[in-house]
Amino acid sequence: MLLTLRVAFVPFVVAFCFGPTRNQQGSEGIAGLRWNRMPPNPILLYDGVCGLCNRLVQFTLRHDRRDLFRFASLQSPLAARILERHGASAANLDTFYVVAHHQQPDEQLIARSDAVAYVLRELGGRWQVCGIFWKLLPPMIRDALYNLIARNRYKIFGKLDTCPLPDLQQRHKFLDK
Repeated sequence: MLLTLRVAFVPFVVAFCFGPTRNQQGSEGIAGLRWNRMPPNPILLYDGVCGLCNRLVQFTLRHDRRDLFRFASLQSPLAARILERHGASAANLDTFYVVAHHQQPDEQLIARSDAVAYVLRELGGRWQVCGIFWKLLPPMIRDALYNLIARNRYKIFGKLDTCPLPDLQQRHKFLDK
């Protein structure tokens, strides 16, 4: 009898001590409490035919130890829908975006140099430090550097004929099927 009570009581103790809260989002958990959900993976929106952008994607894939980021080219229907929702144009291929909290009430579209800082900070480790220092630069300087590189990216890094296909192990991270 005592063992039965202990076993039945364990889920309530776990629920009380390890994270369920009464919040606005989440699924019903034990005793009507709501469990916090992890926010959706940030989505990087990039120019799929830009050599620099594709190198950035490959860099992010290599250093994303937490399997955090997902990717979609600016030429995809998904990117067009997201950008339209935020009043931005998919035709503006010189802008790199991060979509944080995708399809949540607090969804954010982070653009240009702020998007670079976001990615670096989320990669963690030494990249996080680089992202913090990048973000400490005045926005006018960051944006000027970003715009200079964006204007000349095809000349410096080339332009691809098509978006390269990711390898099979990484394909699930690409949302523009």
